[in-house]
Amino acid sequence: MIPTVFHKTIWDRRKSILWWCLGLIGMTLLTMASYPTVLDQRETYESLLEGAEGFAAIFGFEAVSELFDPAGYMVSNLYAQTLLIVLMVFTIGIGAGSIAGEEGRRTMDLLLAQPVRRRRVVIDIVGAMTVLTLAISAAVMVAELATNNVFQLDLSVMGYLAANVGVALLALIFGVLALAVGAVSGKRGYAIGIAAAVAVLLFILFGLSTSVSFLEWSEPFNPITWFIGSRPFTDGFSVDYGWMILTIVVLTTIAIWGFERRDVSV
Repeated sequence: MIPTVFHKTIWDRRKSILWWCLGLIGMTLLTMASYPTVLDQRETYESLLEGAEGFAAIFGFEAVSELFDPAGYMVSNLYAQTLLIVLMVFTIGIGAGSIAGEEGRRTMDLLLAQPVRRRRVVIDIVGAMTVLTLAISAAVMVAELATNNVFQLDLSVMGYLAANVGVALLALIFGVLALAVGAVSGKRGYAIGIAAAVAVLLFILFGLSTSVSFLEWSEPFNPITWFIGSRPFTDGFSVDYGWMILTIVVLTTIAIWGFERRDVSV
Protein backbone atom coordinates (compact mmCIF):
# COMPACT_ATOMS: atom_id res chain seq x y z
CA MET A 1 0.00 0.00 0.00
CA ILE A 2 1.24 3.49 -0.85
CA PRO A 3 1.84 5.14 2.56
CA THR A 4 0.60 8.71 2.00
CA VAL A 5 -1.29 10.91 -0.46
CA PHE A 6 2.06 12.57 -1.20
CA HIS A 7 3.54 9.29 -2.36
CA LYS A 8 0.34 8.33 -4.22
CA THR A 9 0.34 11.59 -6.18
CA ILE A 10 3.93 11.06 -7.26
CA TRP A 11 3.46 7.33 -7.89
CA ASP A 12 0.48 7.97 -10.16
CA ARG A 13 2.70 10.15 -12.36
CA ARG A 14 5.86 8.09 -12.20
CA LYS A 15 5.74 7.26 -15.91
CA SER A 16 4.37 10.47 -17.37
CA ILE A 17 6.92 12.65 -15.55
CA LEU A 18 9.69 11.16 -17.71
CA TRP A 19 7.91 12.21 -20.90
CA TRP A 20 7.24 15.69 -19.53
CA CYS A 21 10.96 16.05 -18.78
CA LEU A 22 12.08 14.71 -22.15
CA GLY A 23 9.62 16.89 -24.04
CA LEU A 24 10.62 20.08 -22.26
CA ILE A 25 14.32 19.26 -22.53
CA GLY A 26 13.93 18.77 -26.27
CA MET A 27 12.03 22.03 -26.63
CA THR A 28 14.63 23.85 -24.53
CA LEU A 29 17.59 22.52 -26.51
CA LEU A 30 15.89 23.38 -29.79
CA THR A 31 15.38 26.96 -28.60
CA MET A 32 18.95 27.25 -27.38
CA ALA A 33 20.34 25.75 -30.59
CA SER A 34 18.67 28.54 -32.58
CA TYR A 35 20.49 31.29 -30.70
CA PRO A 36 23.75 31.27 -32.75
CA THR A 37 21.67 31.88 -35.90
CA VAL A 38 19.79 34.71 -34.20
CA LEU A 39 23.10 36.15 -33.04
CA ASP A 40 24.45 36.15 -36.59
CA GLN A 41 21.36 38.01 -37.82
CA ARG A 42 21.04 40.28 -34.79
CA GLU A 43 21.39 43.56 -36.66
CA THR A 44 18.68 42.54 -39.12
CA TYR A 45 16.26 41.57 -36.36
CA GLU A 46 16.95 44.75 -34.42
CA SER A 47 16.28 46.89 -37.47
CA LEU A 48 12.99 45.09 -38.07
CA LEU A 49 11.89 45.79 -34.49
CA GLU A 50 13.25 49.33 -34.34
CA GLY A 51 10.96 51.53 -32.27
CA ALA A 52 9.06 48.55 -30.83
CA GLU A 53 10.00 49.22 -27.22
CA GLY A 54 6.47 48.28 -26.19
CA PHE A 55 7.07 44.77 -27.47
CA ALA A 56 10.31 44.52 -25.49
CA ALA A 57 8.49 45.76 -22.38
CA ILE A 58 6.16 42.76 -22.52
CA PHE A 59 9.17 40.61 -21.61
CA GLY A 60 10.48 43.00 -18.96
CA PHE A 61 13.06 44.81 -21.09
CA GLU A 62 13.43 48.50 -21.89
CA ALA A 63 15.19 48.26 -25.26
CA VAL A 64 14.61 46.03 -28.27
CA SER A 65 18.32 45.20 -28.36
CA GLU A 66 17.97 43.39 -25.01
CA LEU A 67 15.73 40.80 -26.63
CA PHE A 68 18.74 39.50 -28.53
CA ASP A 69 21.07 39.28 -25.55
CA PRO A 70 21.28 35.75 -24.13
CA ALA A 71 19.03 36.60 -21.16
CA GLY A 72 16.47 38.40 -23.29
CA TYR A 73 16.44 35.64 -25.88
CA MET A 74 15.81 32.91 -23.28
CA VAL A 75 13.06 34.84 -21.50
CA SER A 76 11.22 35.97 -24.63
CA ASN A 77 11.53 32.73 -26.61
CA LEU A 78 11.33 30.10 -23.88
CA TYR A 79 10.49 31.09 -20.32
CA ALA A 80 7.74 33.63 -20.95
CA GLN A 81 6.06 31.44 -23.53
CA THR A 82 6.34 27.71 -24.11
CA LEU A 83 8.07 26.59 -20.91
CA LEU A 84 5.72 28.54 -18.67
CA ILE A 85 2.60 27.46 -20.56
CA VAL A 86 3.55 23.77 -20.58
CA LEU A 87 4.38 23.81 -16.87
CA MET A 88 1.06 25.53 -16.17
CA VAL A 89 -0.76 22.78 -18.08
CA PHE A 90 1.12 20.23 -15.99
CA THR A 91 0.33 21.80 -12.61
CA ILE A 92 -3.29 22.63 -13.45
CA GLY A 93 -3.76 19.02 -14.50
CA ILE A 94 -2.50 17.80 -11.13
CA GLY A 95 -4.47 20.40 -9.17
CA ALA A 96 -7.75 19.75 -10.98
CA GLY A 97 -7.37 15.97 -10.93
CA SER A 98 -6.32 15.42 -7.34
CA ILE A 99 -9.51 16.25 -5.41
CA ALA A 100 -12.21 17.25 -7.90
CA GLY A 101 -10.93 14.58 -10.29
CA GLU A 102 -11.12 11.88 -7.63
CA GLU A 103 -14.69 12.91 -6.85
CA GLY A 104 -15.63 12.82 -10.51
CA ARG A 105 -14.20 9.30 -10.86
CA ARG A 106 -15.87 8.21 -7.60
CA THR A 107 -12.50 7.18 -6.17
CA MET A 108 -12.35 9.63 -3.30
CA ASP A 109 -12.56 6.75 -0.82
CA LEU A 110 -9.12 5.61 -2.02
CA LEU A 111 -7.72 9.10 -1.51
CA LEU A 112 -9.15 9.28 2.00
CA ALA A 113 -8.34 5.68 2.94
CA GLN A 114 -5.45 6.76 5.13
CA PRO A 115 -6.27 7.86 8.70
CA VAL A 116 -5.21 11.48 8.13
CA ARG A 117 -7.06 14.77 8.27
CA ARG A 118 -8.24 16.42 5.10
CA ARG A 119 -5.82 19.28 5.52
CA ARG A 120 -2.97 16.78 5.39
CA VAL A 121 -4.38 15.44 2.12
CA VAL A 122 -4.27 18.95 0.60
CA ILE A 123 -0.78 19.63 1.94
CA ASP A 124 0.45 16.31 0.56
CA ILE A 125 -0.97 17.11 -2.88
CA VAL A 126 0.64 20.55 -2.92
CA GLY A 127 3.92 19.04 -1.73
CA ALA A 128 3.88 16.39 -4.44
CA MET A 129 2.95 18.97 -7.08
CA THR A 130 5.88 21.11 -5.95
CA VAL A 131 8.35 18.21 -6.04
CA LEU A 132 7.22 17.10 -9.51
CA THR A 133 7.31 20.64 -10.94
CA LEU A 134 10.75 21.36 -9.49
CA ALA A 135 11.96 18.00 -10.82
CA ILE A 136 10.99 19.01 -14.35
CA SER A 137 12.62 22.42 -13.91
CA ALA A 138 15.76 20.76 -12.57
CA ALA A 139 15.94 18.44 -15.58
CA VAL A 140 15.61 21.43 -17.91
CA MET A 141 18.31 23.29 -15.99
CA VAL A 142 20.74 20.37 -16.23
CA ALA A 143 20.27 20.31 -20.01
CA GLU A 144 20.75 24.07 -20.17
CA LEU A 145 23.96 24.03 -18.17
CA ALA A 146 25.34 21.16 -20.26
CA THR A 147 24.86 23.09 -23.51
CA ASN A 148 25.15 26.68 -22.29
CA ASN A 149 28.55 27.38 -23.84
CA VAL A 150 27.96 25.15 -26.85
CA PHE A 151 25.14 27.42 -28.01
CA GLN A 152 27.03 30.67 -27.15
CA LEU A 153 24.64 31.78 -24.41
CA ASP A 154 27.21 32.05 -21.60
CA LEU A 155 24.61 32.64 -18.89
CA SER A 156 25.41 32.12 -15.21
CA VAL A 157 24.42 29.16 -13.07
CA MET A 158 22.63 31.55 -10.72
CA GLY A 159 20.67 32.99 -13.64
CA TYR A 160 19.50 29.56 -14.73
CA LEU A 161 18.65 28.63 -11.14
CA ALA A 162 16.60 31.80 -10.58
CA ALA A 163 14.80 31.42 -13.90
CA ASN A 164 13.87 27.78 -13.37
CA VAL A 165 12.77 28.23 -9.77
CA GLY A 166 10.78 31.30 -10.80
CA VAL A 167 8.94 29.61 -13.66
CA ALA A 168 8.18 26.63 -11.41
CA LEU A 169 6.73 28.88 -8.68
CA LEU A 170 4.59 30.76 -11.18
CA ALA A 171 3.24 27.52 -12.64
CA LEU A 172 2.54 26.25 -9.12
CA ILE A 173 0.36 29.28 -8.40
CA PHE A 174 -2.07 28.21 -11.12
CA GLY A 175 -1.84 24.55 -10.18
CA VAL A 176 -2.74 25.29 -6.55
CA LEU A 177 -5.47 27.66 -7.76
CA ALA A 178 -6.98 24.73 -9.69
CA LEU A 179 -6.67 22.57 -6.58
CA ALA A 180 -8.41 25.23 -4.47
CA VAL A 181 -11.29 25.62 -6.94
CA GLY A 182 -11.68 21.85 -7.09
CA ALA A 183 -11.60 21.55 -3.31
CA VAL A 184 -14.28 24.22 -2.90
CA SER A 185 -16.55 23.15 -5.76
CA GLY A 186 -15.82 19.46 -6.27
CA LYS A 187 -15.96 20.06 -10.03
CA ARG A 188 -12.93 19.23 -12.17
CA GLY A 189 -14.27 21.29 -15.08
CA TYR A 190 -14.56 24.37 -12.87
CA ALA A 191 -11.03 23.85 -11.59
CA ILE A 192 -9.50 23.66 -15.06
CA GLY A 193 -11.67 26.40 -16.54
CA ILE A 194 -11.21 28.96 -13.80
CA ALA A 195 -7.46 28.38 -13.44
CA ALA A 196 -6.96 28.62 -17.21
CA ALA A 197 -9.19 31.71 -17.48
CA VAL A 198 -7.31 33.48 -14.68
CA ALA A 199 -4.00 32.64 -16.35
CA VAL A 200 -5.13 34.04 -19.70
CA LEU A 201 -6.56 37.16 -18.04
CA LEU A 202 -3.34 37.82 -16.16
CA PHE A 203 -1.27 37.34 -19.31
CA ILE A 204 -3.46 39.84 -21.18
CA LEU A 205 -3.37 42.28 -18.29
CA PHE A 206 0.41 41.99 -18.07
CA GLY A 207 0.81 42.67 -21.79
CA LEU A 208 -1.51 45.68 -21.72
CA SER A 209 -0.09 47.15 -18.52
CA THR A 210 3.30 47.66 -20.21
CA SER A 211 1.78 49.99 -22.81
CA VAL A 212 -1.52 51.26 -21.40
CA SER A 213 -0.91 53.82 -18.67
CA PHE A 214 -4.16 53.40 -16.73
CA LEU A 215 -3.39 49.69 -16.24
CA GLU A 216 0.06 50.22 -14.77
CA TRP A 217 -1.40 49.99 -11.26
CA SER A 218 -1.96 46.25 -11.79
CA GLU A 219 1.70 45.36 -12.40
CA PRO A 220 2.75 44.99 -8.72
CA PHE A 221 -0.20 42.62 -8.10
CA ASN A 222 0.23 40.42 -11.17
CA PRO A 223 2.08 37.11 -10.66
CA ILE A 224 3.27 37.24 -14.29
CA THR A 225 5.11 40.45 -13.44
CA TRP A 226 6.62 38.84 -10.36
CA PHE A 227 8.45 36.38 -12.60
CA ILE A 228 9.04 38.04 -15.97
CA GLY A 229 9.49 41.52 -14.53
CA SER A 230 12.07 40.31 -12.01
CA ARG A 231 14.65 39.69 -14.80
CA PRO A 232 15.90 36.41 -13.28
CA PHE A 233 18.82 35.85 -15.65
CA THR A 234 20.38 39.22 -14.89
CA ASP A 235 19.14 40.05 -11.37
CA GLY A 236 18.79 36.54 -9.88
CA PHE A 237 16.29 35.97 -7.09
CA SER A 238 14.10 38.89 -6.06
CA VAL A 239 11.60 39.69 -3.34
CA ASP A 240 8.85 38.95 -5.85
CA TYR A 241 9.63 35.25 -5.44
CA GLY A 242 8.49 35.65 -1.85
CA TRP A 243 5.15 36.98 -3.11
CA MET A 244 4.77 33.91 -5.31
CA ILE A 245 5.43 31.62 -2.35
CA LEU A 246 2.97 33.58 -0.21
CA THR A 247 0.31 33.29 -2.91
CA ILE A 248 0.81 29.52 -3.02
CA VAL A 249 0.42 29.36 0.78
CA VAL A 250 -2.79 31.46 0.66
CA LEU A 251 -4.29 29.31 -2.10
CA THR A 252 -3.34 26.16 -0.18
CA THR A 253 -5.14 27.55 2.87
CA ILE A 254 -8.25 28.20 0.76
CA ALA A 255 -8.07 24.63 -0.57
CA ILE A 256 -7.87 23.26 2.96
CA TRP A 257 -10.83 25.39 4.06
CA GLY A 258 -12.92 24.34 1.06
CA PHE A 259 -12.12 20.64 1.40
CA GLU A 260 -12.76 20.50 5.15
CA ARG A 261 -16.12 22.29 5.05
CA ARG A 262 -17.70 20.35 2.18
CA ASP A 263 -19.35 16.94 1.93
CA VAL A 264 -17.52 14.99 -0.73
CA SER A 265 -18.66 12.27 -3.11
CA VAL A 266 -16.88 8.95 -2.72
